[in-house]
Amino acid sequence: MKLKIFLFTFFLTNAYAYGIISVKFDLFPYANLRGLYHSENLSYLNNWRYMDQLKFYENFIPRDTDVVMLGDSLVHGANWNSLLPVSVVNQGIQGDITEGAINRLDLVFKFKPKKVFIMLGVNDINLGMPVEKIFENYKTIINSTLERKITVIIQSTLLTSNNKWNKNIEDLNLKLAAYCKEVGVAFIDLNAVLALSGLSFSELHYDDVHLRSIGYILWRNEILKHI
Repeated sequence: MKLKIFLFTFFLTNAYAYGIISVKFDLFPYANLRGLYHSENLSYLNNWRYMDQLKFYENFIPRDTDVVMLGDSLVHGANWNSLLPVSVVNQGIQGDITEGAINRLDLVFKFKPKKVFIMLGVNDINLGMPVEKIFENYKTIINSTLERKITVIIQSTLLTSNNKWNKNIEDLNLKLAAYCKEVGVAFIDLNAVLALSGLSFSELHYDDVHLRSIGYILWRNEILKHI
């Protein structure tokens, strides 16, 4: 009886420990289960914030504006009208992905902006979307905006505290920088700007992804060079 209890406790303890390790280091079976879950949740339609914010943006009064900031929670998290000396419409949505941005480009265009500053990609990568697919979506966004005779400025997808994500982020940024050069679009390497600040990751971010106020000020300073 004691042997059975010992063996049961031994296997239970080891199974629990492996479960923790598999999540931390993205091992089997967690990696497979995560991939299956993410493959079923890649659509922007599964983001309740997207649907809620979309209804909000649909009720914005159309007017000519200088700049539209298009992106995810990083864009959403700043009061750009207070940071910039021009009229700005903030169209950041928490958790948004490149597919979601494509779907709502008409809401960007209705303001007839002179310039659109874009930052997306980190949520796509979090959901397991291939970098090549993210890049193709980005190209759709860029080309659709250029067809409207609107100036496009791409801002690098920001690095995070997750090294596995960062490998894909760096790959995406290399592709974006090369494509921007090819089509004559400005590319702002914000990762280089943040690195040159000399501040640590925790001094620039309040969590694994999002910026503190000093990060937004450094970002704003780069935008000012393009308006």
